[in-house]
Amino acid sequence: MSASDTLEPIESTIAVSDLEWSGQINRAASQGRAFALLLSMLESDVLERPKLIASEEPQQDKAELVSDYPRPALSARKDDWQNAIRNSQLFARHPSDGKLFQTMHPQPLSIFNDAKRIDEEVLANCDFYTQSRLKQPADKDLKVDVTQLFDVLEKRDSLAATFV
Repeated sequence: MSASDTLEPIESTIAVSDLEWSGQINRAASQGRAFALLLSMLESDVLERPKLIASEEPQQDKAELVSDYPRPALSARKDDWQNAIRNSQLFARHPSDGKLFQTMHPQPLSIFNDAKRIDEEVLANCDFYTQSRLKQPADKDLKVDVTQLFDVLEKRDSLAATFV
C-alpha cells in the first residue's frame, strides 16, 4: 500500500463551500468587520476550514424601495429656472434652507435631453475640418463596389506575368 492510496481525495463540496474559492472573502473586503472575521476563520488545512451556511434574507419588494423624493428631470422646463433662482436665494440666506429646497425640487440633469446636441458656441470654437464634418449628414452611406478589387488583382497578375 503506497502513500497515495492512504490519502483521501478532497471532496468537491469542500471546494465549493470554501471561503476563498466561493468569493465570500472578496465580497466581504468592503465590509471591515466581516472581512476580519472571515480572515481569522481561515485555516491552512482545507479540511479544517469552517463551513458557513448562507442564511436566506427576505427579499425586499420593489414597492418598499420606492422613494418619496421627486426624481430629477432629464431636461429643464420653465419652472426649473425659477426654482434655480429661488434656490440660490435660499443658499445665500442659509445653506440648510437651500439644501432642503433642492431636495424637494431637484434640478434637472441637463438643459436639453439630447446626448448628441452640441451648442453653437462650442461649434464656433472648433476648427474648420470639425465644423464641416459635423455639418455633414450622419447617415451618409459609402458606395462600395467589391468587383473593383477583383479588377485590381487581375491587373496585378497580368503585370506580374509580363515581367517574368
